[in-house]
Order: sequence, then structure tokens, then C-alpha cells
Amino acid sequence: MNGLTIAHRVKQDCEPKLDRSTQQAAFLLGLSLFFLMLFVPTVYQPLKAIVLAVLLYVILIGILTNQIKFALHYSVVIWVCVLVGTGLFFIFWGVVNNAPGALRVATVYVLWPLVFTFLIAAISSAHAFQAIFTTIIVASLAIGVYSLTFIGYATGLLPSWMYFELDQGQAIGLHGGFVEYNMYSISTLIFVVPFMFALLHGFVFNQKSLFWLLCLAFVLCLILAILSGRRVLWLVLILTPIIYGLLSIIKIKRERIKLRFNVAWLVLLPILTIVLTFVFGTFELDLYAIIKQIVAAFGGGSGPIEASAYLRFEQAAALHDGWMQSPLLGHGHGAVAGVIRSYEMPWAYELQYHALFFNTGIVGALLYAGCIVWIYWQGVRMIRSSVEYGRLMLPLLVGLTCFLIANATNPYLLKFDYMWVIFLPLAIINRFLIEFNPRRSKQ
Repeated sequence: MNGLTIAHRVKQDCEPKLDRSTQQAAFLLGLSLFFLMLFVPTVYQPLKAIVLAVLLYVILIGILTNQIKFALHYSVVIWVCVLVGTGLFFIFWGVVNNAPGALRVATVYVLWPLVFTFLIAAISSAHAFQAIFTTIIVASLAIGVYSLTFIGYATGLLPSWMYFELDQGQAIGLHGGFVEYNMYSISTLIFVVPFMFALLHGFVFNQKSLFWLLCLAFVLCLILAILSGRRVLWLVLILTPIIYGLLSIIKIKRERIKLRFNVAWLVLLPILTIVLTFVFGTFELDLYAIIKQIVAAFGGGSGPIEASAYLRFEQAAALHDGWMQSPLLGHGHGAVAGVIRSYEMPWAYELQYHALFFNTGIVGALLYAGCIVWIYWQGVRMIRSSVEYGRLMLPLLVGLTCFLIANATNPYLLKFDYMWVIFLPLAIINRFLIEFNPRRSKQ
């Protein structure tokens, strides 16, 4: 018996342990990875892979040594099983139908959802979400400063020494009445601009410095959204107040936050008016030309921008015809329709929702849609409650809604760097359900 006790003690001494400082370092590592995903999406993947691997290792060791709590609510476990199970089935269905990309997309539909689930299960404190929201604000500010620096350098407004080149796919074009610049971080703006708009209306953190940092980040990102030339981003800007208004109908009354919003916008509106007037004058922007480009996205044409819309119409027709050949189960993940957009990945299409019906049919589309609807259902419950989680969820749902709209014509959610848009709301839902239904959580 004594020998077993000594052996047990030796085993414990050999096991790696995390002290408090190491746990904090692990949390900072997770925030750093999140910052990279926001600031430089789809690039510097080897660096992100290293950070992710170290993060997963530290979390795993912390769980094994009982220093990091690992908790998933029963409902979230079912949600993940449905999501991953659906992915596995339609990958198998793609293999049966000889889909060339069936196994290649397994990371998107199986591996990455499991990785994100593992990460959100390790968030054991509500205070962590303040740090996550702060990271979004800081990353938005970094995107704003860097992008405006590039635009100023490219147009000759800033000297070359003020610009440091990163691998962001930078490009810029000056068209009649509007500017079009390209940078990978523009996709992040689709979420963060609506998110910050909603957060400004109901700021929940007691930090004045963070609040004014949010104001600055919002102004910079709003300027970038106008200068981006991305019609889907322009459309999101138009829809953001409407989406926020509809979701605000169900929120609880908060007089103090409403008062803060009024005071903030009394300062922000004049600043926005001056800044946007300067931007429109400097780049000779024409509001009519911008509206014309938005309308052009819904019709064909012979111009360089209209051509991209025409190619999407071709995709839509090919994917629709393929779906009609197998309307219930589709052709499986990784299948190829009549139109090929990429010879390296012929199964990849911009129109993700059309491709979803083509790949998974009505059955798969309903299952995936059900997962998203469940997030909104739980989110609405939280917004209507009197807890702080509801105030956190409202801006996330506004950003998520706008991102899902943009995702219809660009497959952002098929990339690791954008999946957080789905799993961050799920993380807050998980904490909400655990705290209010603790008996049904898996720890």
C-alpha cells in the first residue's frame, strides 16, 4: 500500500502543472491568436498554427491537472454533435458520390468545429468575455490605423516611412465617384462595424477609456467601410441600424445605458459629420456612384465590377441545376457543379448557401440552418433576461446577422479565421446555460 502511495506521489510530481501566472499566459496566448485572426485573416497561417497548437496543449494540461475547468452545457453538446454529425454524414455521402473534395473539406466541417468547441469549453469565467470584447475593439483600431496608413501611402497623402508592408493583399483603385481598396482585413469589418454600432448603443463595461477607444475604432472602421468599394459592406452599413432596431425590440429597458448613448452620440455625430465630409472631399466620392454600384451587384453588365456579379449568376444556375438532380441529400460535401471557379479547388464556390443546397440538399440545409436558428433562439432568451449576458449577446447577434448576409456571396465561414463569428456567441450561450442550468452541464 505504501509502495502504491509513493508511486502515486512520484507520478504527481512528474505531471506538468500550471501555476496562476501560466494560466494567465495561456489566456493571453488565446487573445493573441484571436487578435491575429481579426487583424490578418487567412494569412500567416504557420504562425497561427503554432500559437493554436501551444494553446491547445496548455489547455489540455490544465484540464488534466484540474487547474482549468472544462465545461459544456448539455444543450451545447447536442448542438455540436448535430453540427459535426451532419458534416461527417455529408462527407461520407460525398465519398460515395466520388466528390473530389469530400475529404479535403473535413477540416472545415469536422475538425475546426471540434477545436472551437474545445476552446469555448475552457472559458470558465464571465469576466473573460470583457477581455475578448476588448480584443475586438483593439483589433478594429489596429485595422483602421493600418488600412488608412496604406491608403494614405498609396494615394501620396503620407510618406513611405509611415507605412510598413504586411502580407494583406493590398491594392487600391480610384474610380469615378468611389474608391476601391483591397485588404484581407476588410472581411473583419463586416462583423465589427455592426458589432461596434450596437455596442455603442449599450456599452456594458465600466471603463471610460475602453468606451472612447470603441468610439475611435468605430469612426475609423466606418471610414474604411465607405472607402472599401465592397458593395456587400455598403449593404451591411445600410442594414445595420435596421437589424439593431429589430433586435432591440426584445431587449430590456436600461435607462442609464440609454443616457450614456445619447451623450456619446452628441459628441460622435458632429465628429462623424466632419470626418466623412473630409473623406468625401479628399477622395472625390459621389454618393450616387456608390448607390449605382450597389444596384449593379443585382444585375448583369459588361463593366469590370459587373462581370463578377455575372459569374455569380452563372454559379447560381449551375448549383441550382445540380441541386434539382438530388434535392433531398444533394451530392455531398466536396462535389463539383457544372461551373468551375478554381482548378485547384473545383468544389469551392462563392455562393455558399447555393452550394450548401447543392452539397447537402434540403435535409442538410435544414440541419445547418437549425444550428444557426438555435443560436438566435438562445440569444433572444438571453437578451430578454435581466442578466449581463443578454447585453453581451445583442451586439454579437447584430454582427452575426450582418456576417451571415455577406456570407451568401462569399464563403467566409468555410475558413478557420472566421468561424469565431459562430462560436463566440455559442461560448456566451454556454456560460449562460451552465450558470442558470448547472445540473445539465458536462464538466
